[in-house]
Amino acid sequence: MVKLLGLGALAVLLLGGCRPGTVSIKVRGGPSLNGLFAELSQAFEAENPSLRVDGDFTCPPCILLQPGNRPPMFDLFVALGDQEIEFLQAQPNGLAFGEQRTLGHTSLVLVTSARTDPPIRTLADLHREGLGQIGLGDPEQTSVGYYARKALRKAGLWGELKPHFLYARSGCELLKWLALGRDLDAAFVYGICTREVGGGLRSVVDLPEGSTEPIPVILTAVQGSRRPAEARRFMDFCASPAVADILRRYLVEPVKQP
Repeated sequence: MVKLLGLGALAVLLLGGCRPGTVSIKVRGGPSLNGLFAELSQAFEAENPSLRVDGDFTCPPCILLQPGNRPPMFDLFVALGDQEIEFLQAQPNGLAFGEQRTLGHTSLVLVTSARTDPPIRTLADLHREGLGQIGLGDPEQTSVGYYARKALRKAGLWGELKPHFLYARSGCELLKWLALGRDLDAAFVYGICTREVGGGLRSVVDLPEGSTEPIPVILTAVQGSRRPAEARRFMDFCASPAVADILRRYLVEPVKQP
């Protein structure tokens, strides 16, 4: 009997995914945020052993809501910029959001390939003969593409560079393409993605001052959450000074506390 009870308990753990007596908070966001929220979740759970953060950062926001499907059930969404929130709200089966916390800001940068010769060191270096493909998030569906298009239009480069763009669903996907030697000279991504630039990547080029605003990292409650009180505790924790060092490690500058 003891052995049977042990197997039964194991089955509950495997199927439920939670420690006995814990409450799960479901958080979703794009792949760029996976590492950051793994660390934030670990720190939160250490202080709140009765709560567990169930994070899923495998799905780009642009495909989170598939046409004809019921919206996925989760408690919190992490957005890179207001565009992601507005995009998800505007879908036919869109989500409704509630309370928000801005955790900090990351930047839009240009990452260049180690194979590009001569190297691209500034945005102005994109004005040249023989320019290859440039990786970009789809500006109609991704925030990184939306903000890159905005910056390039401001710099007067959008029309000139448009024939060179190769579109992807996330900045992290573009970094993988660059590192694997795909035929790209450069890619526009978020600074949060560039924590460990290496492999086939040469450098990170900051965009000219004033060409783009810092991109907010927003943690927002989803209306209809089954765990609103617990979700709010995680939101408050992620916006607290206690996690400032974690945010900075992922190139997110925390919001200044009053």
